[in-house]
Amino acid sequence: MPPKKKSKSTRSNMKANVDLLDDEAESLLSQRPRCVIHSRHPLEEDDWIELPMCRLERQMELFSQAIRGKPNWMVKVKDEKICKKWVEEAIQESKKQPPPHLAYTYRGTELTPAAARYIIEENRWLADQIVEGTIEMSPVMGVFQSDGLIEDELKRELLSNAKLLEDVPEDERDWHPGSSKQVLDLIHPSLYCFVYGRTYQVERQMKPTLLSTGASIMTPLPPPADVPRPIRYNLMGEASYDSDSALSKRFHWLPSEFIVDEEGRVKIDSYVNNLHPVKHKKMYGTLAKVFERFVPLLGRVLDAPRINRIDPHLADYIASRSRERIKEMIAMERYNEMNEGGEVAEENEDEWYDRVQEMKYEAKVPEKFKPTPEKFVDLRGRRLQVIVKMANIELTPESPEYKGGSWHVEGMLNERIVATCIYYYASNNISESRLAFRRRVRQPYTGDEQTEQSEGVTECHQIFGLGVWNSSLNETLGSVETKEGRCIVFPNINQHMVSPFRLADATRPGSRKILVFFLVDPDMRITSTARVPPQQHDWLWDELKACEPFSSLPRDILNLIEGYCGFLMKREEAERIRLELMEERSAMVQNVNAGEILGGKRGLKSLSVSRLKPMTSDEDMTSYDEHQMKIRECADVFIRHIFDMGALLSLFWSSKEYRMLVLGLDNAGKTTILYKLKLGEVVRTIPTIGFNVETVQYRNLNLTLWDAGGQDKIIALWRCYLQNTSSLIYVIDSTDRERLAKAREEMQKILENDEMKDVCMAVLANKSDLPGAMTSKEVADGLGLMNIRNRKWYIQSTCANTEIDPEDPQLMATVPHLTLPIRLWG
Repeated sequence: MPPKKKSKSTRSNMKANVDLLDDEAESLLSQRPRCVIHSRHPLEEDDWIELPMCRLERQMELFSQAIRGKPNWMVKVKDEKICKKWVEEAIQESKKQPPPHLAYTYRGTELTPAAARYIIEENRWLADQIVEGTIEMSPVMGVFQSDGLIEDELKRELLSNAKLLEDVPEDERDWHPGSSKQVLDLIHPSLYCFVYGRTYQVERQMKPTLLSTGASIMTPLPPPADVPRPIRYNLMGEASYDSDSALSKRFHWLPSEFIVDEEGRVKIDSYVNNLHPVKHKKMYGTLAKVFERFVPLLGRVLDAPRINRIDPHLADYIASRSRERIKEMIAMERYNEMNEGGEVAEENEDEWYDRVQEMKYEAKVPEKFKPTPEKFVDLRGRRLQVIVKMANIELTPESPEYKGGSWHVEGMLNERIVATCIYYYASNNISESRLAFRRRVRQPYTGDEQTEQSEGVTECHQIFGLGVWNSSLNETLGSVETKEGRCIVFPNINQHMVSPFRLADATRPGSRKILVFFLVDPDMRITSTARVPPQQHDWLWDELKACEPFSSLPRDILNLIEGYCGFLMKREEAERIRLELMEERSAMVQNVNAGEILGGKRGLKSLSVSRLKPMTSDEDMTSYDEHQMKIRECADVFIRHIFDMGALLSLFWSSKEYRMLVLGLDNAGKTTILYKLKLGEVVRTIPTIGFNVETVQYRNLNLTLWDAGGQDKIIALWRCYLQNTSSLIYVIDSTDRERLAKAREEMQKILENDEMKDVCMAVLANKSDLPGAMTSKEVADGLGLMNIRNRKWYIQSTCANTEIDPEDPQLMATVPHLTLPIRLWG
């Protein structure tokens, strides 16, 4: 048999779909060791796939699940009297299993006392691993659960924020397609998903709160290149090739950036697709706290390999004997061809057949349970990519039963999902609901044209309980009850399926609510919301229209600008694309259910997506008169300015607290400016003795401004107000030439303070409308601003009749929190 060719990992062949991180994120990623994950993705390659459990181990697994399914099992398993009773019951139960339908002798299908004792010791060890009474192995090995992970206060917070997503007009409720209005999607990654050739992304990852000049020029991402699949050989030496049905050339879900610090605290660093970051700002904090609780469970799941209890060498031995028989058969066929069915060949075959019939197979249990040393994947100090989903299943007396789901793994190869976290945060008036699991297993015997009477199939049935090889190679693992308050985490190599359930009281409505996190491979980077602006048309267009200078633009210019926003999707288009995505993934699910995860029989349709046509061709321009051409030119310049400056992303991710300090000599106009910012009107003021503090809220910015007095006695106290300052507004009286040198001296003292090291500064040359006022250049020269090299600064002349331009590129690049469309009065 030719040796199996080793293929490069799929991970190295997805360059087209991997983010190019900025220097800081790349550095952060490189500083952490790679995660030692037992299996990275169920659709990637075959190397990780385990052999199936033999019949005896299946009985052991059933007994183990029965133990961990009992109330307070972790205490009862330490009681020898109770365990003895459990063993007797389990052995009797195993004898009730029906015999195989093939009439060959076999042993090892009844639970033996040694096997039962092994399971008792295994579960005693598992009971000792429970962390603070919360995290435990579920009845299904490799699946972890916790009933006390989320405290009541956090649960109430989640319910409160989820209610804002639920309480929308009926025509805005997002019923999942094909669910007969039973499944209500609150957040779902299939809506407004990433579409290759259609969705735009920025050239490199941006910091969510800073505007970086030239950083957000947007281009559509082409479909990923073909991923080479490994060449496989059967025992006859014939090559076979897997199709690439697991990799979508059309869509992928968009993850968000979740930062886990060294203490395990979580911060969401980019928007969650389909969760408005301004309207649902509080939900972001709640999601971060819930995911933070899941991090310890993820660490266990990612390093919890499913290891067969009974030595797999047994199956390897069978396979090797099968290969020897195949060689004999090949030799006999060649002999027959040369001798035209001679007597010697017939005698060889008879002897070979008799030898097979006399074989007996027995599985041997290890003498003693030996625990596997516990290892946890440490996710602290990592930048993770997480896909979020929230959904309700709502039943009514008219529709009282949920028929359940289908077997599937989460996502396609594009998403690189390695683990799933589910929080069942609310259940009301429904019967018991369970989440079932199974796994794909490796074929222990490979032959040609196998039937129920093939010898190799016979022995595999006797040992593994497996039938003909055109059946599904999936092995049932068990199920977990999904009661309210329970958290479940499992690796994505396990297929799962929601079991049917119904109303407990058929006269009243009922519901079940879940929050789901899909974890992308921690050592991979895929395109995320850090690089893709929100595609929701309503989100961005409503925001842009509310901004200056959009709100004051003529309607015809607004229409043209909207035409330039081709990267946005209206709801109708997003729903159509979702249906296409679901159709594509349904084909893959069918492959999963047929045991053909990597494809081979079902080809997936490719999507022909036309690129957005720029409105600059001669053909487009012929229908416009000179006036419209000027409007187009104006709109073109404007839209390029806005989007190339990165303001698009900042509109949605600047919702942070900023502490701004307003300083300057006395009588410069600091307090007047402060209250103009606060109240939007001119307020008569008196000299400030001490300080004034006001909070200004504009859109998604919360600014706390400290106005410190400028009298000589107060100046000495300025240093007391420097801590945690984000920006400095330094106000100058443009008419006060005599004290400009003093203003420079005090400014330099402040900037030399360690707490002001990275603080940016805006200088307001106030009262510029008065006679004899200095120009902004004169003020800049007098303050020595041109000599400042280690910080960003900006100077602006202000008076009663001028305003700071919020879209001024230099101002935005210097002091992004100052982009307020208001007039600053002196």
